[in-house]
Amino acid sequence: MLTTFETAARLGSFKHAALELGVTPSAVSHQIKALEHELDTALFNRKHRGIELTAPGLELFTSLEQAFTDIGGSLQHIRSQNLSKPVLVGSTTAVSSLWLTPSLMQFAHINDDVLVDQLVSDTRFTGNEAFDLFISYGRQEREGLEQSVIYRDTLLPVCAPEIAEQLQSELGAKDGSIDLETLATQRLIHLDAQNRNWTNWQSWFQSLGYSGDIASTMRVNNYMIALQAAQDNAGILLGWKHLIQPLLVSGQLTSLSHWTMPAPRRFYLVTQPEDRLSSQSKVLRDWLLKTLREKTADL
Repeated sequence: MLTTFETAARLGSFKHAALELGVTPSAVSHQIKALEHELDTALFNRKHRGIELTAPGLELFTSLEQAFTDIGGSLQHIRSQNLSKPVLVGSTTAVSSLWLTPSLMQFAHINDDVLVDQLVSDTRFTGNEAFDLFISYGRQEREGLEQSVIYRDTLLPVCAPEIAEQLQSELGAKDGSIDLETLATQRLIHLDAQNRNWTNWQSWFQSLGYSGDIASTMRVNNYMIALQAAQDNAGILLGWKHLIQPLLVSGQLTSLSHWTMPAPRRFYLVTQPEDRLSSQSKVLRDWLLKTLREKTADL
């Protein structure tokens, strides 16, 4: 009733109020009469050519006008705070550089009203951090999180094209591949990651049935450093096929062998529970799942 009264008082007409509210003039008149009966006072003087506020009606209209203005300002403030709060996304440095950041740049072109912040860490995320969502290799143990499978990667030996050509020429590998025993003796770059979930050379060879000695040229604790070393002809690296796809496509790295293994774990997009996600977080989540699954559909 108060909204109907405010509209009629502001427009000075039951008819115009009905048009704005999408109801009939008789419905407006009925609600005004009900309000006047409740207050036991007339709010309008009905005249032949229209209506005008009585003194009590003017007092009520002034109060409502100020109240609606205050409410509107509060709603706008809340809305602007919600819209301006960035969505916080977590990932490893490699996932961020090779996969997530390019995807977020595409997202920004079509969703410029959604702000996104990134925080990268090569330690394992637990789900207790203040992220809206993050990329996880393997499922999180903490209950209550929403965990959506993105894809399972493939692990294979990669190196700079120069090393591949040299080895294949020296070994006479006509099919462009070398056997496991020979591969194990080459200059291998080992990743000593803090997150023990990541597959290393030892477990990769064992999964393919080789249990002999494995050479080591250098050891690093960051996958991006390992990738750079491989590009600089330092040795052969265990590559994550989809993750490093940009480097394979550009020719900066190349596959050295036909030996591959599926990654033991899948990649997940992990988010807070549905009822705790902002509308912006949901937009980003849905877009990332759709886009990343499309990119990995053939893996």
